Amino acid sequence: MTAADRTHEARTQVRVTVAGTGAVNVATGVSVLDHLLGLLARYASFDLALEVAPGDPEEEVRAAGRAFGEALAEPLRVVGRRGHGSAVVPSAEALAHVTLEASDEPLLVSNVDLSGARLGGMATDVVASFLHEFVDGASPTLHVRLVDGSDTQHVVEDDLGGHIAKIEDGPWPSFPADLTSIAVTVATQADGTMLMFEKMFENRLFFTDKLVSMGARIILCDPHRAVVTGPSKLRGQRMESPDIRAGMAMLLASLCAEGPSKIGAVYQIDKGYERIDERLRALGAQIERIES
Repeated sequence: MTAADRTHEARTQVRVTVAGTGAVNVATGVSVLDHLLGLLARYASFDLALEVAPGDPEEEVRAAGRAFGEALAEPLRVVGRRGHGSAVVPSAEALAHVTLEASDEPLLVSNVDLSGARLGGMATDVVASFLHEFVDGASPTLHVRLVDGSDTQHVVEDDLGGHIAKIEDGPWPSFPADLTSIAVTVATQADGTMLMFEKMFENRLFFTDKLVSMGARIILCDPHRAVVTGPSKLRGQRMESPDIRAGMAMLLASLCAEGPSKIGAVYQIDKGYERIDERLRALGAQIERIES
């Protein structure tokens, strides 16, 4: 258990217990900031006590951010602790990704832009102001990105910002749900980051752990959303096909991978792709069906 206390400019007091339970006692004078800090502590499971003396609301936000950062500076650098982490957090249609690492120089990389939301009645961007001061106080490298979402209420709920490309399924003429699994495999070989949003069915993205075992960089956010970053160098693996769509996605991944792959339960693939091995061989694929 690591605890840190700081008094900032004689008007801000903060105590952070890293190995806590999410207990929160926050009074910054800005209700929306109190709410966001409470969510952060509960998500991260640390205890947070933070009090800011009354004053100018914008200055209260900056003081809270710096004091919180200074309180975490030492715990982030405890010997034996890895000093870095990341999380993907959904809130309704919004989805956010944050990565933090202890470093020698403070760096904030963020696409947060809530300046037009007038949170707490202030003209400035509350979240951006807090994050800048936090980074100055803790000296981490902090990346903040909004993967999806535009509703300010949901974006602020996760305290994050930024956008990436997205593929989402839907009824015709939208992108077909039956091709979502294949699109995940294709995204592992494409440049950049892609959000795959399976809106129509649950559990169809659970096969992505098989692609991860092959070397794919995929974060499964929830039963409907996965973030894929490519290109990834895939390695051959032994896998079982759970259904038609996932099986075909694994087959295509195997064709992209270095080394042999063996896919079991191919009858699942045969349900939707008749003589797929013959057709792929005709295109030049090295594939062989083994009778068991």
